[in-house]
This record gives sequence, C-alpha cells and structure tokens, in this order.
Amino acid sequence: MRELSNLIERLLILYPNQIVDVADLPGRYRLLPCEPRDERLTEMDERDALAAVFQSPPELDPGIAMPLPMQLPQEGVNLKEMLADLEVELIRQALESQDGVVARAADLLSMRRTTLVEKMKKYGMSKDN
Repeated sequence: MRELSNLIERLLILYPNQIVDVADLPGRYRLLPCEPRDERLTEMDERDALAAVFQSPPELDPGIAMPLPMQLPQEGVNLKEMLADLEVELIRQALESQDGVVARAADLLSMRRTTLVEKMKKYGMSKDN
C-alpha cells in the first residue's frame, strides 16, 4: 500500500493536472500481470465506486508534499533551486520508504544505485536522514 501511495504521489508531482497513462508509469509497473476483470461489475457499479472516491476529500499525510503549482509566479522562480529541493525531497522519501536501503530507493526513483549515491553526496545526504 505504501508503494502505491509513493507511486501516486510521484505521478502527481511529475504530471500535475494531467491524465496519467500506462506509458507514464515507471518501467517496472508497465509489465505487471493484471488480474482478470470481474465481468459482474456493471457500468453503474463503476460510476458508484468512482463517485464515492471523489465525494470525500483525500486524507493527506501532513508529511506528504502537495504537487507544486504549475503557473509561473509573476516574480519568477529560481528553477535550479526549486528542482534541487524537489529532488532532495523525493530522494529523502524514497530512502525513508525503503528503510534506508539505497538500492531499493534507487529502484523506486528509476535510477541506478550509483547515480543515487552521487546525488546523495552532492546534497550532503546520508541514508539515515
């Protein structure tokens, strides 16, 4: 469940206000086998289920960052700094969700372990913080 939560959060950040397609998913999720659909579900059942999801506001964990607004502020932004902050936060979350195991955090971020280690050094991060 936590992996799904992290995936959804990541997709919200990468594709704010957009419809996400299978092609947008990280590679390891694209080839997962699907369970056969229960044909007993009717179109009305699906609508009812979707309505229930969208009628109640999502319960947000205070530690989860909301997606950044995509409109450029009138005063502008320091894009390099903003992207670095986002990268640090996603690395931190990946490490935390994988109990500090760098290889698994790298998989979650779809990068090589050595690349993640380099980024952690760049930002002065350890697997414990």
